[in-house]
Amino acid sequence: MKTLGSPRPWPPEVCDELRHHLSRYSWAQNEAAAVDDLFALVEELGGWLGDERPYDRSHRKDEWASLIEDVKASFALVGSELGGLLPSMGSLLVGLHDGLGPRKSERDALHLVFEQVRTELCDAAAPGAAFADLVAAVQDPGTRTDVIEGRVDLIDALLRFSGRSLRGVASSLLGILNNDATYVNGAFYLLDDREPPQGLQVDEDAGLGEDERFELARRLIGRSQESRHHVVWVFYGNARISGWCLPVGACEFFDGPALMAAFGGIDEMLDGGGSYSAVLQQFHQVPTELIGDETLGKYIRGHLKWPSEDAWVAVRVDLGVGPFYDMVETAREQVRALLALAVFDVGQTSWTELTGYRHFADGTEGGSSMPFREVGFERRLAASDRTDSWLHDHRSELAARVTADPAMLHLPEVQAVVTATSVFAATADATPALTLLESVRVIETQASVLRIHWKDLVDQYATPGNALRRAQFGAAQAIEAIAYNDELRVQLPHLHDLPNEFNVYRNGQHLIDMSIAHDRIPHVVAELPTYNSACRKLRHVADDLATPASIAAFVQRERELDLRLLRRVHRVRNSLTHGGPSHPTIVRISSDFITVKAKHVTGVNVQALLDGEPLTTTLQNYKAEMTKWIANIATAADTTAALFPAKVRRNTT
Repeated sequence: MKTLGSPRPWPPEVCDELRHHLSRYSWAQNEAAAVDDLFALVEELGGWLGDERPYDRSHRKDEWASLIEDVKASFALVGSELGGLLPSMGSLLVGLHDGLGPRKSERDALHLVFEQVRTELCDAAAPGAAFADLVAAVQDPGTRTDVIEGRVDLIDALLRFSGRSLRGVASSLLGILNNDATYVNGAFYLLDDREPPQGLQVDEDAGLGEDERFELARRLIGRSQESRHHVVWVFYGNARISGWCLPVGACEFFDGPALMAAFGGIDEMLDGGGSYSAVLQQFHQVPTELIGDETLGKYIRGHLKWPSEDAWVAVRVDLGVGPFYDMVETAREQVRALLALAVFDVGQTSWTELTGYRHFADGTEGGSSMPFREVGFERRLAASDRTDSWLHDHRSELAARVTADPAMLHLPEVQAVVTATSVFAATADATPALTLLESVRVIETQASVLRIHWKDLVDQYATPGNALRRAQFGAAQAIEAIAYNDELRVQLPHLHDLPNEFNVYRNGQHLIDMSIAHDRIPHVVAELPTYNSACRKLRHVADDLATPASIAAFVQRERELDLRLLRRVHRVRNSLTHGGPSHPTIVRISSDFITVKAKHVTGVNVQALLDGEPLTTTLQNYKAEMTKWIANIATAADTTAALFPAKVRRNTT
């Protein structure tokens, strides 16, 4: 085991790389949603199969096709161990086709198969089997990073079927894989009721071999979670209520300053020699978890653990008994729903959601998060704002093409670009559903200038450019990951300076010479160890960019993935606007995807506006350049010519 401050064994072991992949779900980090989230897609599929609305032969056929390709992509991550526990999976996948909509009897029959698959996915052994498949993937040096990350996400999805999450067990898994005796003995106590040895030291090595650690981690993942009574507190600033407490079902709204005053009274009474039972009787209106016990109560009520604004409201959400894979978000959803209904009828509100929460399980504190700041506060810090810099850099173009005449803002092309940029500013803190709808509207507004469908604008203009940029930036990003990897820095310190070769600063502007990064890959790969996530990624980037033909294949794969996600956006958007099954996680993933594309298209048009070029001409030229580039990649003279043709800037900000 690695003790604090000591170097890791060299070369790294499978456990070391596995720990890094699992660390995405540790408590200290916020993992991004998986592109193909099995849990969310299975839940959405259940909604489509059980949909009672009438279909005709063509109604929603594209949406069915999109859902089916998504579901099949998510099941493609299933390995041999997990697949052995899913005997009905094959029948479900074979039975899915885009003509299911109007065939009600066929859907009903397949829904029975779906329920059987869902039961199999809920098997207590499923997460452990998925972990074994993950270990096998990491053990194989040829497994691509995206497959490994997909199998990590798959474990989380399987845990969520039983109300658990990988986040909740990740820290224990990391400790076990690190051979930390504290976590290893803790796992044995939970699983086998084995008492830990006396005199255990912090950072002591447990002495388990790799296979023993893998098996213990697998058993811990498969352990059923005890059902507990969960209460979550969330907070709103610039808010008030009349009176001390406003109960609304499972949600109780407390006036923040009044709550803090009660805390002061409790502490004063206890400090003055009052008995604990007397406090409970006198302050019976304060929820008991906040009074706590005689030892920890004062800590729970500490002023630093609560908001400090002049006017704020604390909302106590009683989730009841049971496992919840995301207790905080579940609680926030309850409160947001109530406030949305209230704001609609009232017309406006001053309440602003704050970051931070308090969680209690069976009356004892289970976790908390601070600080308590307005959501999105980091974007409103004046010290890091660059609005004035952008206005200064583009003042001449803006004066000539935007503000020279008030009527200019009403020109169709100017209006389209300004409207698009305004939408992004207004939806920075909006819900994923609203952001998705507005992003599509932004694309539609600009697509109308070209008189094409919004999906065609994304397909023909944003998707090719994004795929090519990912190919270009792949080398630089992979090398930077190597250079800043703590595990490699000790043994290969010279790698730390590699980014300096392609990162340059001119006139205060950051430029990346991507061709230099690309040229350095073969020299770097040769000295890297096998089991390190950053090294694995760089090896696969090297394979993808090895020849013009491999670059062309990589760009094609990226485009196909983008097109599938674009079809998903179309499906989700239609469900949001016309009614239909959807899942919040899939809505969020789709929103993130299409917002990037909308900003890509808008960015091209903003530059056209600043350059004084017609949007139609700019977009058509951009499309022609991308089309020609992609067509010539496979036949380019070498990889440099394939990635960096003469007409494309090698240096990118």
